[in-house]
Amino acid sequence: MAQTIAELIQGPFFIGVMINILLLGVLLLQVYLYFSSYKKDKFWMKFFIWVLFIMDIVNTVFLVIYVYGRLIVDFGNETTIATENWVFSIDPISAGIITAMVQCFFAWRVKVITNNIWGVLAICICALGNFTGALASCIYSTFRTSFLEFQTFENVVIVWLAASALGDIIIATVLVKHLRSLRTGFAATDDIVNKVIRLTLQTGLLTAICASINLIIFCADTSGVYLIFNIPLPKLYTNSLMSSLNSRKGGGFDSSQRSGSAQMLSGGRAGQAQSGPQVVVSVESHELKEVSSPAAADIKHGRGSDEAIAPFGGVASGYSVHPFANPQGGQQWNTGKPAGFGDSVAV
Repeated sequence: MAQTIAELIQGPFFIGVMINILLLGVLLLQVYLYFSSYKKDKFWMKFFIWVLFIMDIVNTVFLVIYVYGRLIVDFGNETTIATENWVFSIDPISAGIITAMVQCFFAWRVKVITNNIWGVLAICICALGNFTGALASCIYSTFRTSFLEFQTFENVVIVWLAASALGDIIIATVLVKHLRSLRTGFAATDDIVNKVIRLTLQTGLLTAICASINLIIFCADTSGVYLIFNIPLPKLYTNSLMSSLNSRKGGGFDSSQRSGSAQMLSGGRAGQAQSGPQVVVSVESHELKEVSSPAAADIKHGRGSDEAIAPFGGVASGYSVHPFANPQGGQQWNTGKPAGFGDSVAV
C-alpha cells in the first residue's frame, strides 16, 4: 500500500517535534541548574543564555502551531498537508541563528583556552555559512511551499548543514588537541584532562553526527525522514552548550574536591598511627620583598629562633626554619613561610 503524504512528510515532522519538545524539557533543567549554581558568572553570559533559551522556546512554539494546523485543522486535506506555510519557515531561520550563536560562543572559548586564532576564524566562518544557508533555506521555502520541491534548493541546505557539522568538528578537534598537550604524566592531572576531553567529544561530536546524518538523508531521500534529525537540531546545540557550562563543577574542578585533596595531602591518612620522627613542611603564600641591605641576607639567629634565608642576591625568600619538640623524642624541624595558607606534608 502506497504511503500517504501525511506519512511521508508530516509523520517524520511530528516525530521530530516530539523529540524537540523532549529536549526543551532537558534544556529547561539545564538552564535552571546553571542559574542556580553559577550566580557569579558575568552578566553578558547570563544574558546570552537567556536569549538562547527564549529563542528555543519560540522555535518549539511555532513548530507546535504548525503541527496542530496541518494534522488537526487541515486533517484529511492532502493538498494542504503536502505544503508548508510561513509558520514552518520560522524553523530554519531560528535554527540557523541558534546554532550560529552556539558555535560563536565555542569560538570565543577556543580563543580563551587555546589562543588559536586560525581555529577561531575557521569556526566563525562555519557559523556564518551555517546562518547564511539557514536564511536562504527560509527564503526558498517561502516561495516553494511544496515539500516535494525542497530538493530544488538542496544546495543552500547542503551549505547550512555542512557548515554546521564542519564547525562542530573543528571545535572538537582544536580543543581536544590542546587538552592533550596539557597532559603531564601525573595520574591525577591526566585523569582530569581525560574527563574534559571526553566531555568535549560527547558534546561536540553529537551535534556534528546529527547534522551529518540530516544532510545525508536529505540528499539521498525525497521524503521527509530528514526532518526527524533536522527539527531537534537547535535543541541539541543549546543543550551541548549548557552541558559544557554546567560541567564546570564536575570532573574534579569544584573547590570542595580540591580542598579535600589538599587535606589528604596535608594531613596524611586518617587513623594511621604515627611512629617515629616526622618532617612537616608548610607551604604558604607570601609576597617577595627586596632586602634593603645585602648584609641582611647573612643575619643568623641562635638555636630555637627563626633564621631568615635570602639566598638570591639579597631577595628574601620568606622562609623560616625553627625546631620544635617532638612527642616521640628528639627534635622536629618546621620549614614555612610567614603568612597565607598552610598545606603540610607529613613524611
